[in-house]
Amino acid sequence: MVEGSENSVESYPDASFPLYESDTSVSEISLPSVDGCKTETQEEKAKSAETSSFQPDWLPSFLSWRKRNERPLRDTFRFGLEDFVSTFRACSPYISAHQNSVFVIHIPGQLLEEALFETTIQDIALLNILGVKVVLVAGSRPQIDSRLAKEGIKPRYSHGFRVTDSVALKAVKDAAGFVRYEIESKLSRGVFNTPTLNKFHVVSGNFFTAIPKGVIDGVDFAYTGQVRKVEANKIRTHLDRGDIVILTNVGFSPSGELFNCSAEEVASTCAVQLNAEKLIFFTDGEVLVDSRSGSIVHNLPLKYAQNFFDSSLNSFPEMLRIEFENGLKACKGGVRRIHLLNRFVDGVLLMELYTRDGAGMMISRDIYEGIRKAALQDIGGILQIIEPLENAGILVRRRREQIEKEIDHFVVVERDGMVIACAALHVIPSDSSTAELACLAVHPEYRRSGKGDALLGYLEREAYSKGVRKLFILSTRTFQWFLERGFKAGTVEELPEERRKSYNRERNSKIFIKFLEGNRAVDEEELLKRL
Repeated sequence: MVEGSENSVESYPDASFPLYESDTSVSEISLPSVDGCKTETQEEKAKSAETSSFQPDWLPSFLSWRKRNERPLRDTFRFGLEDFVSTFRACSPYISAHQNSVFVIHIPGQLLEEALFETTIQDIALLNILGVKVVLVAGSRPQIDSRLAKEGIKPRYSHGFRVTDSVALKAVKDAAGFVRYEIESKLSRGVFNTPTLNKFHVVSGNFFTAIPKGVIDGVDFAYTGQVRKVEANKIRTHLDRGDIVILTNVGFSPSGELFNCSAEEVASTCAVQLNAEKLIFFTDGEVLVDSRSGSIVHNLPLKYAQNFFDSSLNSFPEMLRIEFENGLKACKGGVRRIHLLNRFVDGVLLMELYTRDGAGMMISRDIYEGIRKAALQDIGGILQIIEPLENAGILVRRRREQIEKEIDHFVVVERDGMVIACAALHVIPSDSSTAELACLAVHPEYRRSGKGDALLGYLEREAYSKGVRKLFILSTRTFQWFLERGFKAGTVEELPEERRKSYNRERNSKIFIKFLEGNRAVDEEELLKRL
């Protein structure tokens, strides 16, 4: 007997096939003789071969059917597949949401000199295969500095921009060409070094024009430039063909002069003029922390991000300041979301884009514009919206005096001085972790415009910030809308005690409950609804 426990698969180190439980135990299987063991005669070997289920060669006798409940001793093929299936299912909504979306991704020059460069490029190629339209903007700051250092020249900066004289311009051209070819080379290998999966082309060219930055505070920036115009239609043509487009920091003037532009500015302007869904920066790994709770901030609405930037400008590391500032410009220009990702985390791009929790920080345009706390002067507008729904039996009837008494619980959406949507959030006094969402209604002319979704997201964020983790609604007619937004059917017994006592059994409203998981979960729901 080979050393090892009975029925142990390790007893057969040369077996390349799965072993299954059967009527014959492993201890009854004959083994070839080894040194130090009794040698079998030819007659004994023949007899052993007739009775043994073990065969030295791959023969059909190794194959036999087993019933579903006969567990294999080891099935290496299925090992870990359950985790893969659940993960893939969880990714599928994001795969669908991102298809045909334009993502502009800034590649910092530092990444080319780091261990994760190749896998990051492979992940970018995978985005293309998953249907994302990818534009890459390659920076080359360290490569330019390295070339200048070899010439014994110290780089000159002013106001955060390189001063590019004729000598520096030569280094800029060399570095930009090197970076572009390095990225193209890695992309040409396809996904995971499998050329047969490489179904796309990599396209680069003069897709934007530039103008000189000029003289600022007495400093002549010479060949340092800024973006004048992006050839958006030409880029879209290539994206629609399934190509990946690469831009560098070098732009041409209409007269043919070369200018060294900020790659971050190129990425920001390109994202705006392409009406991109996302602009993505790879950072040095800084995280923003809320000092009140010690928690990492994963999302900042545009308004709060701008306020934070204006008030904390001096606290920003230099590169992060440039990325953050250009992200704000892009968001104000119409780009839906800006992502700041730690480039030292393997797979950070895929984790950010295809999982609910993400892996970086996001700045999102203000979809809550016009939403505010209700005031007494809004009561007339609230009544105009809810009275038709009350008459139809969709909402419980509320008197003006009741709304006046509860006005602090209401929020409204205002447009051009008119209340176009409303809702109320009631935190349960005896259980501050539970709240009721009530009276969510949108003016008929503004339905199907995302106002209800924005109002729900706003109140979920407010509820979570107050410590609410369980949100419930009562509905007789419109519950399907809530089911589609993560609420689950509940029972009267699941309501807080005081709400159970006031529950109108004659009206027999259905109960739906949603457990709040944080602002990042709200972010992802809004993303999937393309808000």
